[in-house]
Amino acid sequence: MRDLNSLNRVILVGNLVKKPELRYLPKNNRAVASFQVATNESVYYPDTKQTSQRTEFHRIVAWGKLAEFCQRYLDQGRQVLIEGKLRNRSWAGRDGNKRYTTEVEAQMLFCLAAGQQLLKKCRLVWRQLIIHRLISRIFQSQQVTNSRRRVALEAKGKMIFLSS
Repeated sequence: MRDLNSLNRVILVGNLVKKPELRYLPKNNRAVASFQVATNESVYYPDTKQTSQRTEFHRIVAWGKLAEFCQRYLDQGRQVLIEGKLRNRSWAGRDGNKRYTTEVEAQMLFCLAAGQQLLKKCRLVWRQLIIHRLISRIFQSQQVTNSRRRVALEAKGKMIFLSS
């Protein structure tokens, strides 16, 4: 549960720098995709009365089914909308020095300006991802009744049917 006086949310609309890289963690075989998104903005300088373009590059990390979705359907240059949380992490480099990075942990991703065929595929996979999240939330809650479990299993069966 979050503090009512704080919010960690990032919304980016930009273009993919290159295709996402997918890997699986060795401990639990969980998928993780990492990629970069470039965002552009115009900057006005009042003293010279000129504008220029500034590009920012953002590191994005996606986990689980969303990571597999990113690797499968996203290509270089595709415009995307990403909603997620800002994360800071550190690790020891190969040379022994401590390194730091800030990245966006993607929670939702939408393909923008996609072709019709790709858009249909994205919608189908996105529905499956939402159903999967709902089922996992139902099973994680403390007060799960047998009827809710039955509904969740039926929904999961439909999800498997949709994916084949």
